[in-house]
Amino acid sequence: MPRMARENLENGFFHIMVQGIKKEKIFYKGEYKEKYIRLMKFFKEKQKIELINYCVMNNHVHIIIYTEDINELTIFMRKLNTTYALHYNKEENRVGYVFRNRFESKEIYNQDYLTKCIKYVHMNPVKAGITKTEGEYKYSSYNDYINKKGIVTDELLQKIFSSKYNYLQEFFKIEYDEELFEELEKEELTDEKLKEQINQFIKKEEITLEELKTDKRLIKKLYNTMKLKPTKAKLGECIGLSRTKISKILNDYKENRK
Repeated sequence: MPRMARENLENGFFHIMVQGIKKEKIFYKGEYKEKYIRLMKFFKEKQKIELINYCVMNNHVHIIIYTEDINELTIFMRKLNTTYALHYNKEENRVGYVFRNRFESKEIYNQDYLTKCIKYVHMNPVKAGITKTEGEYKYSSYNDYINKKGIVTDELLQKIFSSKYNYLQEFFKIEYDEELFEELEKEELTDEKLKEQINQFIKKEEITLEELKTDKRLIKKLYNTMKLKPTKAKLGECIGLSRTKISKILNDYKENRK
């Protein structure tokens, strides 16, 4: 892969998170964590992606990936999670879904955010109280960086740091960003949670969904009282209105509040 300008990272770095269904501990055994890591390394050779770093916890995994083709990332994650799910179900003598959803993906746009995400991923076991330091945890790529082995290559280091020879100086200087942690760990608004918020509002207002759909005031009130705000398209989908109509209602509401 060609080296990218560090000051102007284009859309090629992604922070991926996968989680066990219902937050179940699908990696609760060390051998399960090791299996997922082996599968990561195996499938990365099959697709045009590069592993930047990773950390496998008991019920979720963080991975930072570089790729020039988003389809390669999608195929990689599908193969990885499908293969692991088959293995897990066989070992646990169970059937059904293993992961909460396919995966979550957030694009990384600049050098500062990239290095902070690398630090965030490696700090997961420390924040969870499992270890005191990043290096004590066996199921992350932290020691790959320290020992320049595993997923860490000269090519990878050139993408991240100014020098592939003295990269550890920069690596150790990366500061842990508590605000970034809070942003990445904040509660996700799933379809189920959105529908629950809408149903609670309907029950409280003693109205029907049809009445809500035809009352702009109530739609504005619903949105204003939501703790977890959905996109306009998602809110419209759940209520039964177009994104354009929801946008007009909420935009008019914002203008009126000024």
